Amino acid sequence: MVAGSTYSYHLAILFRFPAKPLWQLLPKSLPITLFLATVVIETIVDLALQGDIYFRLRALAESDDSSKDQARRISVYLAIFALAQSVFAFHPLDCISNTPTAFSS
Repeated sequence: MVAGSTYSYHLAILFRFPAKPLWQLLPKSLPITLFLATVVIETIVDLALQGDIYFRLRALAESDDSSKDQARRISVYLAIFALAQSVFAFHPLDCISNTPTAFSS
């Protein structure tokens, strides 16, 4: 077996499009669907707040030279929290999509 064919096989599986329409990918259970909607909305709000704080810090650092180092340090923390928030949003989506009972009728 050639290593290139294995790699291309995994890429084909990774980037394949679902055979179902998007609305059929939602779970049939109302509580699970509401949980997923809550997670997605929470992630959007948290990332928007973190983006707003980042842009305010950047504007503050451009106007004031004394707080430039502190603003740079806080922006790194914000980037770490944004990455953690996106991972936090991915886990429930992945767990529920891989649960066989979530999509049963």
